[in-house]
Amino acid sequence: MKKLILLITIMLIFFTAISCNSNNTPSVGGIKISINDGISRGIEPNISLAVVRYSLSFAGPDGQNFGDYISAGNTSYTKTDLLPGEWRIKAVALNESDQEIGICETSVIVTPGETKTVSMNVEEFAGYGTFTVNLTAPPSAEYTAVISKVTDGSLTVHTSENMVVQENGSYTASFSLMNGYYTLSFTNAPPAVSLPAPVAFRIVKGDTLIVSFLAESNDGGFNITINDNIVSTPVLTLTASPDTAGKGGTISVNASADEGTYAYQWYVDGRYNNNLSNTLQVSFTEAGSHEVSCIAADSSTGIIISAKTTVTVTEEE
Repeated sequence: MKKLILLITIMLIFFTAISCNSNNTPSVGGIKISINDGISRGIEPNISLAVVRYSLSFAGPDGQNFGDYISAGNTSYTKTDLLPGEWRIKAVALNESDQEIGICETSVIVTPGETKTVSMNVEEFAGYGTFTVNLTAPPSAEYTAVISKVTDGSLTVHTSENMVVQENGSYTASFSLMNGYYTLSFTNAPPAVSLPAPVAFRIVKGDTLIVSFLAESNDGGFNITINDNIVSTPVLTLTASPDTAGKGGTISVNASADEGTYAYQWYVDGRYNNNLSNTLQVSFTEAGSHEVSCIAADSSTGIIISAKTTVTVTEEE
């Protein structure tokens, strides 16, 4: 019996020495997180993709769970005193309305005495938004709203809807679209009037986007005022040089886009111009204001952006 008591005492002293020895490896570890936010927004107003803060949640061994918040301007976060083992980490991006607009999840093995570095790429939520287009136009034709997007490296028709006449005489069509970049254009039958040039827009999950086009009959054509509330991102900028010229004079319009490699489609007063470069040389035989617009599509990313500008032509030749 005495031998048994002596043996237990020696074992207790041995384990106590191990646990108190400052030269041994600590029994806790840490995680350092860096967050890369790839979210950007192309439609205003509607859902804001401006990230204000991130909600972090951690789930680890032995039921150790906790959460925290960090601001969008402080995308690095360090947590220590973690039990060794596998930790599941989730970062959710929140906008100013505390709407969840993006997420990333990952896991990491924490080892004693070491702080692991984790890089997390937050991506926006996938899902559908609603896109409704209204057109006030002469009733002499049937109108179709056409939605296109980049598919297999080229801009192709994604879906289309015949526009329905409303009680007030306007036409409308609605679409449910998955996250992505699209263009809107119109066709009519018979083609008795001119139609506006295509515009680009972006849809994110939960969007309810309403776009209105106003057209008035004028000598068999359209005078068009567009109130579309569409701001594309990345940004396409058109610069005319000069922006005023006499009849027959040449105006050069240059398209400049943010990062990316784009193919270009040009429209002059709503009519397609067979020019594929980022610079358009154009001249006019009629004095007045003329609209030049451009669609730029990046076949590798599927991003589609658009812009328009107005040039002035005087009577002088």
